[in-house]
Amino acid sequence: MNTLARLVAACGLAALCTSQAANALVLFTDDFELEPNSSILDYDGLANWDVISGSVDLIRDGDFGLSCNAGTRCVDIDGSASQGGRMETKASFNIIQGETYRLRVTFSGNQRGGVDEDHFTMGLTALLGSVQYGTIPFDAPFFAGGFDGSNENFSGPAKIFVETDSADNIGVIFDNVILECLTCREVVSEPSTPLLIGVGLLAIGFTRRMAGS
Repeated sequence: MNTLARLVAACGLAALCTSQAANALVLFTDDFELEPNSSILDYDGLANWDVISGSVDLIRDGDFGLSCNAGTRCVDIDGSASQGGRMETKASFNIIQGETYRLRVTFSGNQRGGVDEDHFTMGLTALLGSVQYGTIPFDAPFFAGGFDGSNENFSGPAKIFVETDSADNIGVIFDNVILECLTCREVVSEPSTPLLIGVGLLAIGFTRRMAGS
């Protein structure tokens, strides 16, 4: 294969590679490791979340006898003000009609003994879906809950929320949060016009050089 043919073949392979789709898209993930490395009661300074109502506590792993899931920070959704909290992400996510989304939150019981937790809910504000856990034993270990869902009648922005009706200062402890679109694919741009022009000029140059030899 001559130089020009190899060049054209390589160009074709590059175009093919740039047009391939990726796997399901991760839209949001948070393990709270960006937060201060200390426990803060009734905390409202979360990097990626707003506390909409009630209160939440930021927990450092090991403080108060509590354990986080895999890192050093997590959140007690029922803070220390006798008001169960509701949190929403600061960012909104563009929900596309008909696509399937997966929300997963890793959470445990309150870990403090004696009191089971009621009504821990997670979902998306776009009415795409939500799930409520009615009774969570105080000694329930960390596990991933959530849902897969799609909406045939809605496209537009949505936020992730978590909330509880509990108001006894002993709440569900939650940690890793992830939102994915299972059916979306990354839109990868085709080779740019300047790139194609450059390849074309390079090919012309090779052709002229070969013709003159």
